[in-house]
Amino acid sequence: MRSNWFWRTKLTCLKLASAKNRFGPIFGRLSKSLSCSVFPKKAAIFIFFVLVVYGIGALGSYMTDLTVMNWYQSLNRPDWTPPDWLFGPVWMLLYFVIALVGFLLWKNRRAIDSNALFGLYWAGLIFNGLWTFLFFALKQPLAAAIDILFIWLFVLLFMCKAWRYKKVLTWLFLPYFLWITYAAAINWAIVYLNPK
Repeated sequence: MRSNWFWRTKLTCLKLASAKNRFGPIFGRLSKSLSCSVFPKKAAIFIFFVLVVYGIGALGSYMTDLTVMNWYQSLNRPDWTPPDWLFGPVWMLLYFVIALVGFLLWKNRRAIDSNALFGLYWAGLIFNGLWTFLFFALKQPLAAAIDILFIWLFVLLFMCKAWRYKKVLTWLFLPYFLWITYAAAINWAIVYLNPK
């Protein structure tokens, strides 16, 4: 079944390419808009974002597991800290949204200021991965609290800038921004409640 679909798609591509050569720029533009590589390329780019974002999440989860049952449990935490089991599902959902935003940003890169937005996007993602390393691997809540302020700032700037070009990117990032705000409050509360 898949093989038949593949060959039919290839045949359509060859016909469009032939039309471009025979009938000039009108059919050339049509063949470009119906390019055979469009869907596989989009799927590959989306998978790339999913793998990168969830890869960062998986690395963070591994570092969390190393200390969450001993060192983290020994910390004084604010009463409004959510239960430990909630973090996993929330981050799984947020990572999907982050990957989706990255894909949509790439898809609309010609219509928006993608260089600045991608800079903010990747900076926020890198600092997100760094936070887990600082907090759980190095056991440095203060350094992690400073790091999360940068994440918060990058996400906020991304949302403000994206609003001018494509508002859906801002709306999609809103839950992420709210969660980072909440996590930052928890992180700074832990720093305050656990003076060295």
